[in-house]
Amino acid sequence: MNYANSQLPVVVLCSSDESAANWRERRTYCPDLDIVPMAFVSQAWKILRDVVADYEGAVVVCQEHVWFGMEFGSEARRLIEDLDRRFPRWGACGNRGCVWEGAVLYDYTAYTRNQGGGIGAALAPRPVFTLDDNLVLVNCRNLRDCELADLGGLESPIFGVTLSLECLRHGLPLFVDPRLFTVRTAQHGAAGVAVLGASTEFRSYYREHFINHLVPWPDADLDTKSYVDYDYAARPAHRPAQRDLLELFEQNLATARPRRTSISLCCRTQFGRSELLWRALASFTSAKIDARACLDLDVRLLTDCEPDVSAPHLDALRKEFPALSLECWRHTVRPPRHSRADLLFGAIERAETDYIWFVDDDDYIMPGALQALARTLMPAADVLVVADSLKVEETWAAPEGEEAPTLTNSRIVNKFSHQNVFRVLAGANHIPICSVLWPVRFMAKCLADRRALGDYNEDYFMLLAALSAPQVEVRPLDAIIAGVSFRGADNTVNETDRAAWHYSYATFVQEVLSDPACNPLLWQMAKAGFGAKNTPEDPAR
Repeated sequence: MNYANSQLPVVVLCSSDESAANWRERRTYCPDLDIVPMAFVSQAWKILRDVVADYEGAVVVCQEHVWFGMEFGSEARRLIEDLDRRFPRWGACGNRGCVWEGAVLYDYTAYTRNQGGGIGAALAPRPVFTLDDNLVLVNCRNLRDCELADLGGLESPIFGVTLSLECLRHGLPLFVDPRLFTVRTAQHGAAGVAVLGASTEFRSYYREHFINHLVPWPDADLDTKSYVDYDYAARPAHRPAQRDLLELFEQNLATARPRRTSISLCCRTQFGRSELLWRALASFTSAKIDARACLDLDVRLLTDCEPDVSAPHLDALRKEFPALSLECWRHTVRPPRHSRADLLFGAIERAETDYIWFVDDDDYIMPGALQALARTLMPAADVLVVADSLKVEETWAAPEGEEAPTLTNSRIVNKFSHQNVFRVLAGANHIPICSVLWPVRFMAKCLADRRALGDYNEDYFMLLAALSAPQVEVRPLDAIIAGVSFRGADNTVNETDRAAWHYSYATFVQEVLSDPACNPLLWQMAKAGFGAKNTPEDPAR
């Protein structure tokens, strides 16, 4: 349906006649919206069925406690056209929901109540697991083709849970998008959620179709363990009727992608630490096996070594790791050698994938990392993904009578957390390069004409350049994707001259953050944070 020259239908679920009257008055201020208030709603699931039956295209269904701006109608229209073009099988789109990334399920919301969550900075539709029902675009066209559940006499004003479950059950992806941003003045209370979870109708519906214990919902969790039917384990014939929620989400996530996301996994090496490089490549092999069903992963070695130095090593590694189909990208670092950032820049220029992942030869990929990334990365999305890495202190030594060092001792001493990503703007790098998945198209634009003059801090330069870019979108991932090896004096870089470090930092701060095209908000935040931390208190104040 073309909404360009027609009113966008908005169905408002109201708790009283007074609320319905207030919404009727709003029609005057929103001439592009066809607002239909419904009073005394006690069976929101039934009204949703009626809406799907009565309308042909997309309809806004919302609770009474929302306010939206004057541009809401035009933004929603553009979003509908975007969804219809990119995801023809979409089921519903809201402004708040739960997303499963890594091993953690958390709110993906329009505010920052929980660490790192928020669609306020998102630039495109994002697939989610379940939707909050404060305001939702419902795709009646697709839902009408589905046999929707009949929940009988269920009395509840909550429709988001059943809508989400029905979309999952019928393979219709759910999304959140900032273009549906509204001000929400109330939310469903715990008592209302408990009534839904305790109802006989909902219990029967859930037992018939699903086997998970928990229905994740933005305001509260519906604990369903008391009425999940565990018969499915003893009676295999009944198993197809009951579906795993996480499995359904994975299938819908795949449906929401026009194609599989591609990653160039790049390992910087000078072939001087064969034992560490071997471990890194072994972890890459395992990761490539994990990625086969969900991501396209290519492995590249980055080096500034001369071909006569690297060739023998490459031949041996290709024989030992045939599954990796190793290719080596050689790049000449400019003299004088200010930084190894040239290797990073050169790789980004050559990459033809959606993302590039730098894991140095003394680091390695953790098990399960690719599954977590597969739930997070979208093809052609200009989103910087920042995850966690482990800091591991290691001792490598050659056994008596042997030349090759082996790992003799290791211990996990810390974790580099994704929650620290914006602390780098105040002058401290808490994010190793292996914790970041860099969108190739976005980074190529960010780094165009950059010189990267900072010594010892090439990874930090990359992160500053990305975070200071206009309209940067950072997506935190609560999952450990890499391990970072610390070996004392054997580490690649051990900068002890703090004066040189500060000079280097000042150099690339001037180069990156003083650019007038950079993100002014982040720049001001960085200056404010640095000043608050380093400016001495005036006793006279």
